[in-house]
Amino acid sequence: MSKDSFLLQSGREAPLGVSLFEDGANFSVWAPEATNVTVVLYSSNEQELKRISLTDVHNGIWSGFITDVTAGQLYAYSVDGVYNPAAGTSFDAKNY
Repeated sequence: MSKDSFLLQSGREAPLGVSLFEDGANFSVWAPEATNVTVVLYSSNEQELKRISLTDVHNGIWSGFITDVTAGQLYAYSVDGVYNPAAGTSFDAKNY
């Protein structure tokens, strides 16, 4: 699958996690303190294919539907926000 195959569409908040469909997958993550949530897609040999920032945010839930994702797709979340451990937030978008 080429990196040009994955397109972001509006997603659903529920259920949380990843839900597979015939034409792609819905990603939904609860991260109320985040300033950005990105889905990082990888090839089967663990090479980064594409980064897609989720843009639907409601009640702290970030969601999006990514076309052409199939079973077995390797992915990670990169979550960014304020780094303030004393306040209970320790976001670091470089670690995912």
